[in-house]
Formats: sequence, structure tokens, C-alpha cells
Amino acid sequence: MIPEGTNLAGHWMALDGKKGDLLERCEQYARWTVPSIFPTDDNARTDNPEESEKGNVAIGARLVNHLSHRIVDTMFPNDKPFFAVTLTPEAKRKFFAEAEPEEKEALDEGLIEAENAAMRELNLTSYRPVAVNAVSLQIVTGNALIYRMPNGDRVVYSIRDYAVGREIGGRVREVMLRDCKQFGMLDGDMQNQIEAATKKKGKSFKYDTDVELYTYYWWEGGKWHMRQAVDEVEIEEAKTSYKEADFPCLVLAWNLGRGDHYGRGLVEDYSVSFHNIDVMTEAMIDLIGVAADIKFLVNDMSSFDVDAWNNAKRGEYVPGKEGDISVPQYKFAVEVQFIGEAIAKLERELAQAFLLSSAGVRDAERVTAEEIRFFAREIESAFGGLYSRLALDWQRKEAEYLLSQIDFQTYLPSGDEAFETTVVTGLESLSREGKLDALRIAIADLQMLDAVPQEIREAFNPLKFAAFIFRNRGVDAEDFLFTQDEMAANQQAQMAQEERLMEKQGEVAVASKAASGR
Repeated sequence: MIPEGTNLAGHWMALDGKKGDLLERCEQYARWTVPSIFPTDDNARTDNPEESEKGNVAIGARLVNHLSHRIVDTMFPNDKPFFAVTLTPEAKRKFFAEAEPEEKEALDEGLIEAENAAMRELNLTSYRPVAVNAVSLQIVTGNALIYRMPNGDRVVYSIRDYAVGREIGGRVREVMLRDCKQFGMLDGDMQNQIEAATKKKGKSFKYDTDVELYTYYWWEGGKWHMRQAVDEVEIEEAKTSYKEADFPCLVLAWNLGRGDHYGRGLVEDYSVSFHNIDVMTEAMIDLIGVAADIKFLVNDMSSFDVDAWNNAKRGEYVPGKEGDISVPQYKFAVEVQFIGEAIAKLERELAQAFLLSSAGVRDAERVTAEEIRFFAREIESAFGGLYSRLALDWQRKEAEYLLSQIDFQTYLPSGDEAFETTVVTGLESLSREGKLDALRIAIADLQMLDAVPQEIREAFNPLKFAAFIFRNRGVDAEDFLFTQDEMAANQQAQMAQEERLMEKQGEVAVASKAASGR
């Protein structure tokens, strides 16, 4: 926390100065990928921004857009909530030991209703574009901030307009936002305070006067506290506090190192490849431009009339001889081909890193489906850590915020049970997919027994063979086998069914015999 009365504008300059060359690097990363996502400071502040400067990396925008949509599709699916509310392990043991079946059913129904109500509060239709923008910023710049407006809307801030301070473990302890606005767009009470504070200085404001609104949050005493100022004027009424679940700022980072205040994005990890593509593409464009700039050479020892040649119509005769005019040959074909192959190799490497599977699969007529699935699993496993970070820093906090907004306790039967929020997408989703793939392969391996000769197959124990397959494929066979009690119950049920069948057959035989004796 900064001392009471400290100028917020000055504190912003201090925090912003600690970013070093981060903003310049992010501008370069944006030029290689999506320039509009992080424009230069001059372009970001104008009402009519100019066209952003672009690099020579044609695949850059496609990589970022594809990966951001893929991550958001995984995190926030349309067909189910991205989180589940469950009892804590201790509360679950206690509740299921004492609760009646009706109470268990009522609890399950209440939890499902609460999850659905929270998802309606989120409104994925309007939230998904915000999420895609935030993920794109993380990929390119490594950082993003989602601000929850009082009316429920979300706004995404880039690293240019917010600053943070973290503990050595990465926990956020201060957040500062900067909003560039026109004076007339501020709240009426805020305008009156500013005019009253600056009247003695002889300063006046018009509707279109540009001002900067600073919002400062700091963690103290188990709560978040807030102060606001416009330029150098403190807004007294803005002072307030928030519980952890109600904190309106969601600070996100792609890859955060120990002791760092700001994250590093995926584009920075592969900046060498992006830079090489940029340089080589520019060189290839220059070579192609030179080759395409066709010019003719005229023998200066000849009496050839160039003007007569240019003005002649089709089919006319012009005095001259062979060799008076020649075309210079630029032998750039080998160089252009070599540079093009190098660019294609770098693009394939980036396509693998950004999960652009279609660009990473080899170009051949007979590419198997298993080959594509293996490639997808191999690449997705590299992002397991990413999904874990997003689940902790984003999804869980968003879920807890939504539950606090719908008054979660009203959906539950009376009781003081402790609950926890569990994210069911991302890494958990990848884990489930991996288990399904392992089960699918294990079942396919069971068919190997059909290739064994009949006389040898009769000596095999099918259950032991199946247990060997499942064990080596990492599948727990116990999840699928009947217990001893279930097997005994099944045998009794089968015997009872056979007895009923025999009795029915006997009744049919007796009835048939009686009918034939009439």
C-alpha cells in the first residue's frame, strides 16, 4: 500500500516505469502477429487511429487467433458449466454418513441449480469475445486484465493501461488502472469535485478535455481497498473495500517467473522464429521485386530507333537486327526457393507450438487418423501447465465471483456444510480424453487374442490376459469388473431366471398335453 495522501498520478508513473522495455517488446510481438491487439501509445490514444504497422509474418495472426479460440473453447464450453460446486472431502464424509436420501437428492439439485444460475449470470454469448481478447493478449504480450463492470459487463485492459505489484510467490498485492477519458464522460459528482479542487488554480475543463482516471487497489487486512483520482485530484467518495470473491480485477499472466510482476507470452518464447521469418520474408520480397521489375537493354552501338519500336503497331516492320534489344536475366530462382523452404520450416515449427494441427501434419495422401490424434495429444500435453494456471487464476476466481453474485446459499437446503469450487475443463478435460484414448487402445489390443490358434487360446485365461492389457495401457480394470457380491447376485438372478424359464416350459408342456388329449 502507498501512504495515505500519495499522489496517484505519481505512483502510476513509478509503477509504469518499472515495466522497463516490456511495452516496446510487446509492440514488436504485436507487429509480428495481430498489430491491433497492442497498438503503439500514440495510436491507442487517438479517436481515429491510423493503420497499425505490420511485420512480414503472414502466419502470425492465424496462429494467435487459432490458439486463443481453441483455449477459450476448452475453458468455457457452450454445452455445460466450466465448474462444479462440491462438498469439501471432510464435509462430504460427514454429510453422507448422516444425511437421508431425500437430503442428498435435494443437495444435488440445489448445486445444479446454482451452477446453471451462475452460468446465466455470466452470459457466455457476451463473455466469450472478452475471453478471446484476453487470451490473445496473454499469448502476444504475456499479460491481460479483465475488469468486471458494476452492470456485469467485462472490459479487457492491456499491459499499457494497468500496473501490478506481486509477492515473490506471484500473488497480486496491488493493482492500478489508467483510463483516458473526456471530462464530459465522467460522473457528475466527480466533475463537481474536480472543478471545485481546480477552481482556485484558475483551471477550467470543457466537455472534450482529456483527463486520466487512476483507480488504485491494494490488499490489506484480508480485503481489497480502492482509491480513485482524476489527474491529481483525489475522489473522496471512491474509497471502498471488497472481499476477495468480489474483487473486480482479474489479473492474468501466461507464464510467470518467480519474483516477476508481469508474465511472458508464447510469442516471446518463439521470438527468434518470428524474427527470422520477418527478415527472410522481407529479403524474398526484395528479390522478387527486383526480378519482377523488367527492363530492356539497348545496344548503344546500334542505330536502333527505340521510339519507332515503342510506337509501332502490331505486325509492323521496324529496322534493326537481333541483339539490338536484350532482357537482363536475374538468377534468383535458387535463392528464392531456398529462402521459401526455410520460411516454411519455421512456419511448421510455429504451427506445432501454437496447436495449429493442420499445418503440422505431414503433407501426404495417406495420413492416418491415429497419426493426427497422436500429434494433437503430443502438442496439447505441452500446455498442461497453462491450463492449470488458467484454472487457478481465471476460471476458479470467475466461478467464485459468479456464485457470490447469485447468493449461492439460497439455492441450498439448510445446513452449514463447507463447499469448494472445482474446475472441470482444461487440464481435467485433457486428462479425461487421455483416459478414453488409453481405454480405446486397450480394447483394441484385446482383439489380439483372436489371432491366437484355437488350441493355444483354450489354455489362456481371458481375465488374466485382459488384466495384463489394461495394466500396461494404464487403465484400471477394477473400475469395470464386478465385485464378488455383484457376481454372486448376478449368478442368483441368472439361476432364478432359468428356474422361471423351466417352470414356464413345463406349464406349456402340460397345457399342450391337455389340449392334445381332448
